[in-house]
Amino acid sequence: MTVHVVAAAALGLLALLRLPALVRRGDCVFFVAVFAAVASVLDVAPIATAVDAAVGVRGMAALLGGLLMIAAFGAIRLSVLRAVVPEADVQDEVQRAILLTWVAAAMYLGSFLCMWLVAPGSPGAGEALLTRVAKESDVGAFVCGTVLNGFLALASLSVLRACLRHVPDMASTAFRMGFACVGAGSVLRIGSQAVQEARAVLIMLGRPELGAVPLDSLSLVLGGTSMLMMALGLTLPALLRHLAPLGVRHRLQLLRLVRVWRRTTAVYPEVVVHRSLTPAHGVFSGEPRAYLHRAVVELIDCEVLSGGRLFTDRERGALCQAESMLYASPVRVAG
Repeated sequence: MTVHVVAAAALGLLALLRLPALVRRGDCVFFVAVFAAVASVLDVAPIATAVDAAVGVRGMAALLGGLLMIAAFGAIRLSVLRAVVPEADVQDEVQRAILLTWVAAAMYLGSFLCMWLVAPGSPGAGEALLTRVAKESDVGAFVCGTVLNGFLALASLSVLRACLRHVPDMASTAFRMGFACVGAGSVLRIGSQAVQEARAVLIMLGRPELGAVPLDSLSLVLGGTSMLMMALGLTLPALLRHLAPLGVRHRLQLLRLVRVWRRTTAVYPEVVVHRSLTPAHGVFSGEPRAYLHRAVVELIDCEVLSGGRLFTDRERGALCQAESMLYASPVRVAG
């Protein structure tokens, strides 16, 4: 339950951060956050029980939660495709994603209605998603849950493939970090749906004692953590933009340079104009850009004096990234 509450809170924050983008251009990520947040709330057993009791229909929380999860993962897939796939290919990919989402929603709703009409008392009233709520060996519940599991796993696999293919080419660190989190969340979601399906098979075979309860707990943890990771990944770029006036990116870059700056300036101390103006001090200063500029200049001086033999490839990459960051914004000299 705790994981789902945290995930719902993170998704709520994501929705708030995406409100301006929604107003400007109908942002997909906003709907991802809203749908997934509501689905996470409905996945909490006491809330699901209350919803079923209020509506007067057993399994209504399961139906709503499943449809919202399908909508959320369909929107996640659309958001990722539009963000990373080249413009020449994106339209076909988007159309296929939309069609698959509608088909999955129709199949889920149809199988749920068939199950409910044949056996109205079949879905348990106390929990949310259907692969967990069916306590009996019910074919309708199994088919309904399999549709949901299959779509969520397929959508997550599509998102993961897009992230693996395009994230390394992204210029923005914020986007690389964000989509790496989304990819990690996709892996966890695929695992969660596989565990859910294994549990459903045990119930269908009438052998829940073989591990249905631990599988249920494992799927809850994996599913909640996956939503948390995806929410974090989709939030990061927008959050870092809001934090830009605080110089968060420059402070993080200074942290990356602290160790190499100390090592290289110990070899060539003459390049340091003010010993008090170190990268470590800059992390907590009011002008992190200025400290970053000074650190970059001093590191380049050390590299020149050493004849290009001072830095490792990783250190040189961090220095190049810091230079690129400085070119993107004006610099005021520290001191």
